[in-house]
Amino acid sequence: MTSRFKPGRAIQVAQTLLDIDNRTLAKQLGCHEMTVCRMRGADDIKVNKLAEVADAFGMSLMELLSLGDDNESERSSVAVSQARQGAHQVERLG
Repeated sequence: MTSRFKPGRAIQVAQTLLDIDNRTLAKQLGCHEMTVCRMRGADDIKVNKLAEVADAFGMSLMELLSLGDDNESERSSVAVSQARQGAHQVERLG
């Protein structure tokens, strides 16, 4: 059975939305930049590693996975983008 979730794609989308490059994500995860490159192309990533990546992005595991969902990625991308914009506006006010 094939999963509709594409974790590598989810990581790519999250990086684009949050403007986080591979080097920065690798530093946050404590791994090599090549490891991030491999994760971005992966169809299968261990749940505990995905949870670490989601935490580095400041989102839940399900939020991250939804970005790689064939059926939900566009809608989820917009929702996460709007949430991030709101967070940045709050930071500027504070």
